[in-house]
Amino acid sequence: MNRTLALLVAILAGCGGDQGFTHADDKGTDEQGVGMLEVIPTEVVFTDLNWEKGVASSQSIKITNVGDNNLKLYDVGITDSGDGVFYMEDFTESQLAPGMSAEFSVVATLTTFAAATGEARVVCSDADNHDYRLPLSAFPIGWKGDTGDDTGGDPGG
Repeated sequence: MNRTLALLVAILAGCGGDQGFTHADDKGTDEQGVGMLEVIPTEVVFTDLNWEKGVASSQSIKITNVGDNNLKLYDVGITDSGDGVFYMEDFTESQLAPGMSAEFSVVATLTTFAAATGEARVVCSDADNHDYRLPLSAFPIGWKGDTGDDTGGDPGG
């Protein structure tokens, strides 16, 4: 019987039918390493803005991949414009290789003697910082301190 079984296996092995099976990893082909987000500065503050002339000022936000794999940037933009004070150029989805950086400009324009706050957002593939928020502040010429209070008058009362 063993000889018949061996002969049957040999015959079946020689058949031209597609009966090959392979074992594939359920996880697919995972990439090694991770992309990690670093944003500098961690807060953008505009001071001494000339609100009477509506002069715009800009500052850069530097986004760096400090990880050891690509960092995918899905969105970089303004989520709270502070009633139209803050603006950022349009963004197209991209990715940063390890050690690479991208810079984005935030523009602020005040039209009244009032402080403004807003928020920028970076949505990326960094698991720990997938939805990173960056505070924005703008203060007109003569605005003292960073509390949002107008203390431009006589400090002695």
